[in-house]
Amino acid sequence: MIALIDAGVSPHEAAAACVYGLLARAEPERANHVLDAWAADYPEEAPVAFMRGVYWWWLGRRDRAQSEFENALAWQPRHQLARTALAQLFEEQERFDEALTQYVDLARRCPESETANAGVARLLRK
Repeated sequence: MIALIDAGVSPHEAAAACVYGLLARAEPERANHVLDAWAADYPEEAPVAFMRGVYWWWLGRRDRAQSEFENALAWQPRHQLARTALAQLFEEQERFDEALTQYVDLARRCPESETANAGVARLLRK
């Protein structure tokens, strides 16, 4: 992570890359350790809450993931990744109305988002 930061990557992006990498290697304990250290430096930051949501989703704890994605959006309503993840989480659980609401909000905030537009179209078909 230090090498990434030294190369000019933001601390948030470097920590997120480490968490993603550790989860991809099926090392959730180490990923949680990175998350804890990151949260200690940035306790109420949307990127940290978003990655905690990713972590919980990876562990199958959808309730915790939802809570963290919602925290990220409370701190940064325009956080595209958190809004997309929340919509996908709802869609996965067949909570289509809630998923549609998230995709519509994302499309309203980011009209150029292909993800938002595809999500709206997919959910309208469902």
